[in-house]
Amino acid sequence: MSAREPFRVVVAGGGVGGLEALLALGEAGEAFDVTLLAPNAEFVERPMSVAQPFAAGHAGRISVATVARDSGATVVVDTLAEVDVEKHEVLTEQGSRLPYDALLVAIGARPYDAVPGATLWSADSTPEIMGGLLRDMEEHYSRRVAFVQPSGPCWPLPVYELAMMCARDAFGMGIDDAEVTVVIPESAPLIAFGEKASVAVAAELQAAKVGVRTDAGPGIERHGQTLRLGDGQELAVDRVIALPGMRGPALAGLPCDEDGFLTVDDRGRVTGVAGVWAIGDGTDSILKHGGLAAQQADLAARDILARAMNRDAPEPRAPVLRGMLLTGKARLWLQRDLASADGGIAADYALWWPPSKIAGSRLGDYLTDPPAVQSAGAHAVETIIPRRYPLPIL
Repeated sequence: MSAREPFRVVVAGGGVGGLEALLALGEAGEAFDVTLLAPNAEFVERPMSVAQPFAAGHAGRISVATVARDSGATVVVDTLAEVDVEKHEVLTEQGSRLPYDALLVAIGARPYDAVPGATLWSADSTPEIMGGLLRDMEEHYSRRVAFVQPSGPCWPLPVYELAMMCARDAFGMGIDDAEVTVVIPESAPLIAFGEKASVAVAAELQAAKVGVRTDAGPGIERHGQTLRLGDGQELAVDRVIALPGMRGPALAGLPCDEDGFLTVDDRGRVTGVAGVWAIGDGTDSILKHGGLAAQQADLAARDILARAMNRDAPEPRAPVLRGMLLTGKARLWLQRDLASADGGIAADYALWWPPSKIAGSRLGDYLTDPPAVQSAGAHAVETIIPRRYPLPIL
C-alpha cells in the first residue's frame, strides 16, 4: 500500500457499531480512505427511549455527518443491498457500486412480532404506547399488565425498565390494585449479567412491586384476557406489551445462518469471505447490545488495520457485558466479564465512563448525559474503565 493509494474501507451502517468503527478507523489517520454507507442522517440513542414517557431521561441525538467529519470519512446516504465478494464491491439500494479493500457490515437486525396478540414495543413507539397505557390504568380500564421478553436473540433491559417505571407510576397515582408482571424465557432476571447482578435486579423488581414469570419458553401468545405461555401456563391480563424478536439481515452475497444472521469468527471476520467483517445485532453472536457492538467495532477496526499494514492481527479481548438499568427510582449499573465465571457486578454508581446507556469507548463521548455524570458520584471516579482505547498504528 502506497501513500497515493490508501486502503479503501467501506463501513455499512450508521448505528452504534458502524459509528464506533468509523471513529476507531479515523484514529489511523491517512492510513485509510473510509466511506460510511448509511441511510440515516441522525443517530438516536434508542435505549434511552424507555425513559421519555416517565420524564426519567431523554434519547441523545448525534449528527452522522459530524461523526464522519471527526473521523475523516466520506458519507454516502444509501443502504447496503448486496455484496459482490469477487469484485470487492458493494451494491446499494439506489444502484451505486462502491469498491472496497475491507468491508465492515454493521447494518443491524430485523425486528418482527414474536408474541401474537401483544402490542409490539419499539423505541420509536414508546411515548405513544406507554402514555396510552398509563392513561388506561389511571382511568381503570387496565389493571393487569404484562411486559414480555420473547425467546431468541433480544436485548432484554427495556422489558424490565418499562415494567418497573410503569408500576411505580401506577402506584404513585394511587392505583393500589395494579398487577405488573415481566414474562421472561430465562430462569432468573437478567441472568446473562451473572448471579449477583441477577439477584440485585430481582430485588429492584420486588421493590417496584413487579411480578416475574420465568422460564416462559417460546410460543407465547395472547388470547383475549389470557396470556398463554410457552410452558403451558396462563396469565390473566388486560394489556400485553412485548419486545420484538430479531432476525438477521440475510444480506445477499454473504453467508448467514438459518435465521439470516451473518456468521462471523471471534474477530468479526465473515466466515469464508476475504476482506469482509461484520459486527453488531446482524451477526450470529448470541447477545445483542450496543455496548458489545462497540467492542466488536474496536476489535474489527484493529483487525482491518493489521491487514492493511500486512501485520499480525492482535489477539481479541474478551467482551464485557455492560448495562445501565432504569428502575424508575434510580439507575442500576450492571457489568460482567464474559470470559470470567464470576457473578457479575451490580452497583448504584457508574461502572464505565462516560456513563451513558451505550458503553462505547468513543461514541460514548458524544452521548454523555450530564445528569448521569452528576449522579455517578465520587466513588465512580475511582472505579471507571478507561474511556478511550486508542487504535495503534501497527
